[in-house]
Amino acid sequence: MIGKIVIRRALLLGGIAFAAGFVGPIVFRPTSNLGPMLGILLTGPMGTIVGALWGIAMAARESDAAQTRELLAWLSGSWMATLLYTLFAATLSARFTAMTAGLQLVVLFATAWILYGTEIRSRLPEPVRRCLPVILALMTFILVTTVFPPVMRPWWGLDQQPASSADLPPRLAFVLDARLDASRHVPLLTIQKSALILEWIAAAALAVVICIVLTKARPAIPKEVEG
Repeated sequence: MIGKIVIRRALLLGGIAFAAGFVGPIVFRPTSNLGPMLGILLTGPMGTIVGALWGIAMAARESDAAQTRELLAWLSGSWMATLLYTLFAATLSARFTAMTAGLQLVVLFATAWILYGTEIRSRLPEPVRRCLPVILALMTFILVTTVFPPVMRPWWGLDQQPASSADLPPRLAFVLDARLDASRHVPLLTIQKSALILEWIAAAALAVVICIVLTKARPAIPKEVEG
């Protein structure tokens, strides 16, 4: 039941977004050969993920305790799809990556609302509820690293070896930094995707360790019970 709701909303909103991104440039910019790619690479996938979140939010308000795991599975899958889409965008351009950062923000707010604004949280075991802030913190960290990703000099194009230590590229850069712009020239910097993935893996590993510690911690026993 939940799967049908999520899939229907994802296909509905994804289809509308794809049509807008595919047909819009053909109508308003008929001379552009890359116009339809907007729907294929941007509006279609983003609309599908947002539509899935819409379906999950609707199902969360009407679900019962037996459907909690399924809802969490769909929510986790939407977030994982967003991260994979972000890595794909980082391969293409920094501006594209900035748009996926906005999508991550939507997923973050939707996750916080579903977990804290519905009855989902009350149905979870106490150890799992302790991990919810850690999960949101992990999502926030990944969003921040997407906005300020690790960068390096591009390996393609002209030889751009630094002449001195002062010419070394920064470790991090704002995703909309002009040096990352590859729309009209060879960029001075490019997103270091391998380092970005390592940051995510390290953060996820730390989150898992913290969750293990929290789930094994016993609640404090009231003093009147001890006596």
